[in-house]
Amino acid sequence: MIPTNMNRGGGGTPLAVYAIKNRDEFIRKESRSGGVFPAIANWIISKNGAVYGCVTDSDFRAVHIRVDSKSNVHRFSGSKYVQSDLGDVCREVQSDLLNDKYVLFSGTSCQIAGLKAFLHKVNCDMSKLYTVDIVCHGVPSPRIWEEYIRYIEETYKSNVEHADFRNKRDFGWADHVESFRLKNGKCINTSSYTALFYRHFTLRPACHQCPYKSTQRISDISLADFWGVNKVIRLFNDNKGVSAVLINSENGKSVFEMIKDNLIWKEVGIENCMQTALRVPFAPNKERNNFWNQYYLKGFSAALFSVENVKKDYLIHNLLPKKIYLLIKKFTLRNKM
Repeated sequence: MIPTNMNRGGGGTPLAVYAIKNRDEFIRKESRSGGVFPAIANWIISKNGAVYGCVTDSDFRAVHIRVDSKSNVHRFSGSKYVQSDLGDVCREVQSDLLNDKYVLFSGTSCQIAGLKAFLHKVNCDMSKLYTVDIVCHGVPSPRIWEEYIRYIEETYKSNVEHADFRNKRDFGWADHVESFRLKNGKCINTSSYTALFYRHFTLRPACHQCPYKSTQRISDISLADFWGVNKVIRLFNDNKGVSAVLINSENGKSVFEMIKDNLIWKEVGIENCMQTALRVPFAPNKERNNFWNQYYLKGFSAALFSVENVKKDYLIHNLLPKKIYLLIKKFTLRNKM
């Protein structure tokens, strides 16, 4: 059940919208977008606060953890295109707030709504709670991600040592390539999982009816990739990552004022970054039922290759030299950037 009765962050349209890049090139390089979240997290920690966000653990599961040291903020870097496990985080947040700590919680809109509903139910003071939501496309089931990892390992006869949902380091910000480093030394690049995600085969059913697809956000600050930023601010994009940042509340505004000197920012209108994920839920793929029928009858591999272009994608990423691939993408992605 997705909570829907909690007030939005600002109760209306955002107070301000910005295109932002972190001034620290290392932070931006490690982030999958413009590197805004680490700036917010470091500010909270500087106030002796605690930060909650999503990481991938040693088993490649997406889980929420608590961090109270700047040296650990880097653990939140990187995209996670899968539903995360909150564990006991809601009670940990409650404990921190009861101990008069500043708390930053980041997650999807529905996770923030769930946290606020819990804190409201236990009558916990939320005046020191700051929330950041990711403008969410939807989340796949953890089962599919686990199946995909297993598929990679079985196909290449080696365990996965490192997984990157979105390899910005090698392929740039505007492309979306998953990379896997195997224990046998091989590196596998593909967009097969991405194809399932963006073509809406594997999103949770509730995501297709999401009540949070609106500019009336439930968080203090919303973060997204700022696709098409060069059409709004000439030459602002260098393919290293630019964030669209929505300031939704007075709390969000105060945070921005405290961190803005660490950022390169330009104010824009909300109409300049009205991506679909901000407006309406995505409809399920018309072949979604066929995908899942294949999955239950024949297994994940059969379901994966029932999706058009997955086989072609595999050949492109693993047989085409990376330099040639990047040259082609440089031209095909210009409009997106």
